[in-house]
Amino acid sequence: MHDQQVTVTGRPASGDRRRRRVWVSVLVVAGVVIAVGVALLIGRTGGQGPGPEAGADDPGGGKEDPPTAGADPAADATLTVGDTTRLPDGAVARINGLEPDVTLDPGMPGPEPGMRLDRVDVEVCAGSTQLFVDAAFWLPLGDDGRVYSAHMGVRDLVTLAMAPGSCQRGTVDLALPEAVDLEAVLLADTEHTTLARWSVVDSPRTTVEPPSPLASETTPIRAAIGSPLTPSTGGSVTLHDVVLDATSDAAATAEPGRTIVRIDAERCAAQQQPASPRDWFVQLADHRLVAPEREGATMQTRDLDPQECDRGTADFLVPDDTAVAAVVYTYAGMYEEVRWVVGP
Repeated sequence: MHDQQVTVTGRPASGDRRRRRVWVSVLVVAGVVIAVGVALLIGRTGGQGPGPEAGADDPGGGKEDPPTAGADPAADATLTVGDTTRLPDGAVARINGLEPDVTLDPGMPGPEPGMRLDRVDVEVCAGSTQLFVDAAFWLPLGDDGRVYSAHMGVRDLVTLAMAPGSCQRGTVDLALPEAVDLEAVLLADTEHTTLARWSVVDSPRTTVEPPSPLASETTPIRAAIGSPLTPSTGGSVTLHDVVLDATSDAAATAEPGRTIVRIDAERCAAQQQPASPRDWFVQLADHRLVAPEREGATMQTRDLDPQECDRGTADFLVPDDTAVAAVVYTYAGMYEEVRWVVGP
């Protein structure tokens, strides 16, 4: 375990989330400086920003033109399922598997009529900078040459600005017309530039467990249970305890094959700010993030006044066969702030 950190810079200032480039062309005529224009191009910082949008003219979500190839030569290379690729700032990404024609549970929002869903199991790790992760960055390329979009109704890949060195694994459902075969899966950025491409034509239609979780070259900041940490908004946040099997006395009902994990945590505000059980995640050893259950939490959802503290519990349903590796605290469920190591 690495040395405990007492101050963590998690949620970036708006200026850090977007890097601005400014071009100014100046003509000097007879000693008079005439400004001919300034153009702002808002770029990507560590992958942050909203995901690519589906084509507005196509109800199926397809785009007439595929994303352009990236400047990184790796973006032009075709990967296969199971391959890992390096992204800007030392981030890495991998597709672990593909499941075609998935059927959603009753009551779940499905795709548009005439569309089907292919599910990919993806894994990403931030490098030396914060990395924004969203299902919308993963795009299906059909055998008709068109790029379609992710189905945002169902996915367990959490939309999150991950701290440097942090990793996440989850599934993304890709929507394609029923008559179109999936040829490749693209990972794009906010400018619709392709960062990586995985061919799935000859890939097995199943998820193969990788030999080990994906790893970043950057070590994430983490601490032991019981250590108070200072998030970017000031104050403190403390994970007091983790009960790995709270099934017997939990208000929520554990599903077959799952165990209820309970955390006891406290948040103290330096300024007025919202607090909620939804600010917390349990991370499994395979890098999947688990959100808290709506039942059983004594942690309150409310605004904390300056110098006010709130301590309570939250319950999480985790698979029986997967170990809990860490507990993650986020700002508003969107920006990773701090994490604590669970276990050795």
